[in-house]
Formats: sequence, structure tokens, C-alpha cells
Amino acid sequence: MAKKLLAFLEQREGKLKRTAFEVVSVATRISKDLDLEAEALIIGNNVDNINDITKYGIKKIVHFKNNTLTNYSTTAYTEIISNYAKDTSADYLIFSNTALGKDLAPHIAIQIDSGILVDCTKLEVSDGAVIATRPIYAGKALLDVKLTSGRKIFTIRPNVFKPVASENNVTAEIEEKEVSSVNNKTRVVEIKKSEGKLDVAEADIIVSG
Repeated sequence: MAKKLLAFLEQREGKLKRTAFEVVSVATRISKDLDLEAEALIIGNNVDNINDITKYGIKKIVHFKNNTLTNYSTTAYTEIISNYAKDTSADYLIFSNTALGKDLAPHIAIQIDSGILVDCTKLEVSDGAVIATRPIYAGKALLDVKLTSGRKIFTIRPNVFKPVASENNVTAEIEEKEVSSVNNKTRVVEIKKSEGKLDVAEADIIVSG
């Protein structure tokens, strides 16, 4: 069986977030360098712009659907992704280091007994292994790290990895999986955002002092 890489793509209010395109672009590049099968995972109910992902070279998109999955649920998302990773013998998983990704990725790492590196600003393949670069000491230094665990999870910093469209026209398979039993022990009930303010992870330009 070919080794597999899973890229989790975030959606909010039925639309893929900007970070989803960053994750799928990185996943496609890494999968080519490591000769892996790459799949994109989406959890939600109806997601309007799934087809926009296909231009980034991914060959398969798996959409887990249920009307109670519109908003994020730590327990439900963890269970769905962990079970799928085990069922498909996935070796690599990539998430965005958003608020959702920071919560979700460690939970999944525990469930599938995986090593994890968070807030990566660079992912490169060298001698058949992924070398991740991440900032330490409040960004004063950069550390290159290689995971030696069987399964490996990476979260990438938003707005660092530019989405790169594939040069080849790829026809992606979109598989919808209806989730009959949803573990919604913990879930987001409502999302409120300040009027006129963008999500930092979605901003084109960030100015700080």
C-alpha cells in the first residue's frame, strides 16, 4: 500500500478558509517529494467552494458531512480524522496553525500516537524526511527539526506559505461521506467576530509594533 498524506482544510460558515489553500498547496508539494498519495479532508455540512481546491493539484478530496458539523467540535473532528488516519494508514498529516488547528492537531496526535511539530514556517524534504523549521525564543532564533515517530503531524503558520496552483490540469475525485454518529460532546455553538475586523489568519497585510 502506498503511503498517504492527509491535509485538513478548514471551513467556516460553509466556505473554505484562506488557510485551506495554503495547506493543500504544501501537502501537494510534500507528497510529490516523498512519493505519497495526498488527500484533502474537509469536515462540515455544505461547503460552497470545494472545487476551488482542485486547481492546487490534489487528486482526492474527502468531505465528511453532517448538519451538526457546520461549526467546529473538538470531539467530533478528532474522532473523524483519527479514525480515517488509522483506516487509511496515513503517515503524515498537515494542519494550519490557526486557533482551530492548535486545538485539533494535538488531540489527534494523542489518538493516533503521532509526533507533532507546530507553527512551522518552512517544510522541506531532505534524504526522504521532512525537515521543519520553526521559530523559538519568541522568534529570535529558528530551529530545524526532524520527527522520528511513525506518524508525523505538522501545523503550518498562516500567511507564510503561499498557495501555488498546479501547472497540470488535475481532475480531483470528491468523495462525500455522511457521518451518521457525531460525537458532539464539545462543540462551538456560535461564532462572533468584531465588526469590521478580519480574522488575522485571513488578512493580506499585518502591521505590528
